[in-house]
Parts: sequence; C-alpha cells; structure tokens
Amino acid sequence: MKYTVEKLLPNELRPGMILAQNLVIDNVKLLVTGAKLTQKMIDKIISLQPFMDVYVYKALEKGALAERPTEVYNKDSYKYANLSETRRVQAQKLEKSVDDFTKEMKGVFKCISIDEKIDVDDVRKYSKTIIEEFGDYDYDLLIKNLLFDKGVDEYLYSHSINVSILSSMIGKWMGIEGRELLLLTYSALLHDIGKTVIDQKVLNKPSALTKKEFDEIKKHSEYGYKIVKKSQFLDPSVGMGVLMHHERIDGSGYPLGLKGDKIHKFAKIIAVADEFDAMTSNKVYSSKKSPFLCLEELQSVAWNQLDGDVCAAFLKHLTTVYTGEYVRLNNGKVGKIVKLDMFNISKPLINVEEEFMDLKTRSDLYIEELL
Repeated sequence: MKYTVEKLLPNELRPGMILAQNLVIDNVKLLVTGAKLTQKMIDKIISLQPFMDVYVYKALEKGALAERPTEVYNKDSYKYANLSETRRVQAQKLEKSVDDFTKEMKGVFKCISIDEKIDVDDVRKYSKTIIEEFGDYDYDLLIKNLLFDKGVDEYLYSHSINVSILSSMIGKWMGIEGRELLLLTYSALLHDIGKTVIDQKVLNKPSALTKKEFDEIKKHSEYGYKIVKKSQFLDPSVGMGVLMHHERIDGSGYPLGLKGDKIHKFAKIIAVADEFDAMTSNKVYSSKKSPFLCLEELQSVAWNQLDGDVCAAFLKHLTTVYTGEYVRLNNGKVGKIVKLDMFNISKPLINVEEEFMDLKTRSDLYIEELL
C-alpha cells in the first residue's frame, strides 16, 4: 500500500491516524512520529493549539487508515527535534565529523590487519582530534552522537572511536590531563585492535558462538597488546590499557584474571567506557538497550567488577548530561527528565503532559528510548 503525508488542523484529526512528524508544542515534544492518535490525544492537541498544523500519514487507497509506512518513516529526520537551531547545526556538524573520522579509522585498522604495524603518527593525530576537536563540543552533544544508531558492519570502528571519546571524557572528569590524557586516548582508540587479526566470520557471527570461537575472540586483548608492543614509539601504558581492558577487580576478567590495584588505571577507565558503549550499540548478535537501563546495569556491577571511582565519575556526570532530555516511555508517552537519582538512574522524575511523574513509584512504566 502506498502513502502520502497530509496536513490537518487538530479538529480534523480522527482516532487511528498516524503522526508523520513529531508533535512539538512550546518546544516540548508531546508525541513522536509513528504515534497512533487516540481521542484523548486529539482533545489535548485541540486544547493546547487548536490552529496548529498536524501531519499524518494517509493511505492512497480509499477508506484505508494511514498506518505507519516503514518506507516513509525516517527516524534520523527527527533526532535533532529537541535542539535549538544553533545546537542543531553543531550536532549535525559533530555527527558528520564523527562519520568522517570513522571512515578514516576503518582505513587505519585495515592497514594494521595486513601487516600488524601501527602508524604512531596516525594514532597521535586521531587522539589529538578526539581531545581537542571533539572536546570543544558540549558533553551532551557528544553523548547523543554516541547513542545514534550505527550500522553493525561499522561496529568495530565506531565502537573504538566511541570508547576513546568516552574514556577521554572520563579521564578529564577524573582530573587526568596533558600527556597522560593523550596516552589514555591512544590506549582506548587501540583497545580492540586485536580484533583485526581474528577471522571476521567468527567476529561477526550472528548466531551463538562455540566455546572455541568465544575463546578465540577473548584473545583479542592479547593480540592487541602484541601489536602495540611492536611499536617502540608507544608508551608501555598504552599496551597495559589494551591488554587489561577486560580484567575485572574481583578477578573474574581475562586474560590474566588480575584483581584490584594490579589492573592498570587506563584499563579500568576503558572497561567502563567499553561496557557502556557495547550495551548501547546495535551489534550483529544483539540489539542495543536503553541507555538508562545500561547505566543501571553498569551501576549494579560497579562495586565488585568495575572500578568504583571510575564508575562514580561517569555516572555523576551522565546524570547531569541527561537532565532536561526527552524520553519515550513504554506506554508511548513522551516526557522531559526533571531530575535523575544517581542511585536509581532508570527511574527519574519526569514531566509528562504538564504533570510530574516519579517513575520510582510506577512499576508499570519505564524509559524505552532517549529522544
């Protein structure tokens, strides 16, 4: 069935119609594209803005309701809807920069996979870009960009960049600066470099891995360490971060089963960034989760597997970044985050349809998506 988009006044809307554009009133996104209108929603729109333009999908076949056509719906068209024009331009510029950066890193990683040699000048250049160029953007724009959908075929490259950006941010929040911050960023950018020498069919296998295949993938940190160690111009701390980023402070990690202070500081920071980005990304074998559920999961393992100081710095600043953002609940309603509780991150106080709602008191509601 083919569809078109129709512009209607609120009093022309009917239950069952599907929104073709986010409904924004007084800079608040009330409904998102794809929402099916109910009479209650229509009455609310009429009471707030009786003469606004509302865009809905219309089936070209006579008498058919305009159900959302997947070939027309483009979520990317609306991901900047909550930003001012100035910040929208900044966000679009940032996204293009990161996309271009990802393409360049793809070439760098492919070269390393061929001869297992690192061009230190490339690593230095790209790390400075992360610290200096991307560092000029507000943290909330950076975090939003990291959470945008990326193609699963680009996961290794976008993940490496995301983890290096997150690690650099965490490092700054923890007071790391100068040469040490640059070395941390080197290490984070290269943390998964060992995966370039693993059979890509195994690495990108969509079905369950065999024990042999999983054991091979777990060796990527050792492979990466050997590649880094070959470069006499890289500080030993870079290799330590690469080797140990899957170690856990309770000794449950790999490849060495190290505990506590035996794990290098860089590796502890990269571990938190790596876990968060992996949770919030689409991969060939799993779909991403809500960033709020991810933060809660991160918090639940923070005190026995991940470094508590690193997690505390990360969670504290993320709660600030997300305050004021819009979210979609599992019931389809959109709300604005008013206050985040660091100890119950997935259940913030939000403003929904001009009413305050504390999700800690609502076991039936949870945040499905950050808008």
